[in-house]
Amino acid sequence: MERHPGLKIVLPHAGGYLAHYWARMDHAWRARADCRTVIKKAPSSYLKKFYFDTIAFDPEMLRNLIDKYGPQQVLLGTDYPFDMGRRTRWV
Repeated sequence: MERHPGLKIVLPHAGGYLAHYWARMDHAWRARADCRTVIKKAPSSYLKKFYFDTIAFDPEMLRNLIDKYGPQQVLLGTDYPFDMGRRTRWV
């Protein structure tokens, strides 16, 4: 992120694992020198620059996402035209 400060990253499905695992990543970054060899700041500081879509399937999870990263980082998301569980055959 330091090398490309203008890069915009959008994480689907409310950021999935990354958006909600920040505390453990920050802990590892503080506790282990090998986690600080590439990035200069705590992982959560980088995540605050990412964008997250609204596909959370749970209002509380979406609320936590907005509270943690701010409404300006949350974008409307959709699975359209793909229905969950529907198998699509690519030709």
